Amino acid sequence: MEVTLDSSIKSLQPSPTLEANIKIFERKKNNLDVYDWGLGSNPLEAPQGIVDAVKEHAFQKYYSSPRGIPELAALIAKHYSIKNTYELSSEEVIVAPGLKQLLFDVQKAFGGHLVHVVPYWVSYAEQTEVLGKTPMKIMTRKQDNYKLTPESLEELGKSHPNDPKLLLFNHPTNPSGVAYTRSELKDLAVVLKKYHFFVFADEIYLNTHFENERHSIAEFYPEGTMRASSLSKEFGLGGYRLGWATFPKKLQALRKAMIAIGTASYSCAAVPMQYAAIQAFKGHPS
Repeated sequence: MEVTLDSSIKSLQPSPTLEANIKIFERKKNNLDVYDWGLGSNPLEAPQGIVDAVKEHAFQKYYSSPRGIPELAALIAKHYSIKNTYELSSEEVIVAPGLKQLLFDVQKAFGGHLVHVVPYWVSYAEQTEVLGKTPMKIMTRKQDNYKLTPESLEELGKSHPNDPKLLLFNHPTNPSGVAYTRSELKDLAVVLKKYHFFVFADEIYLNTHFENERHSIAEFYPEGTMRASSLSKEFGLGGYRLGWATFPKKLQALRKAMIAIGTASYSCAAVPMQYAAIQAFKGHPS
């Protein structure tokens, strides 16, 4: 008897970025030339203080939960709060084995339209394929520097004015590298509020902005925005697999659903890595 695959994954292929990484390792092993434009992995060594934190807490083998260990959840809430605008507590945080997991879970949990801005990181679409969902796509243009514009957002909003919509908003953007100015974020927020979008703000590159302009869409649309990141980029610790997301009060139902998904799938992020993240936040300015 042959194994029967679920129809949603019959055509699914391994992630091209991870497949490229395997080829890179093979070529290096065989002393062949490598021009690496694949997986975005920081080549710098891991910060020693964070490595030491993993060693110090390697004995921590207890189960946590998707809520994260209390000290880490409190630090995340403090780091991502915006005074008088987007104020968080540790009860509004999720910690997971990577931001990728949280992107998957939010797209699973949300019951309305998923909206992707093209170009996007390849895993956004791969995940919806696994989930059997078809996202709506907003195409960007060269003349707009491949940025989402209020006009294109308005066009989609008008076509589905009363339907629940979740925008995956990556800023600064992978793969184009562009970042939005404060005024551009403010203009987008006007349309997002007008047509009742919710926003999952993928801010994994926000603290690596070349000009140190760390403005979030949450500054202008706090009630409808989740903020998310991980150890992978600004700390160069992709293999640690530790990500987090924050949820305003209006989106607590979505947080609870994602916690339920987490408890049924990954249980918790690795506890020693959570202590590593504590060290990262303690040594990192807000």
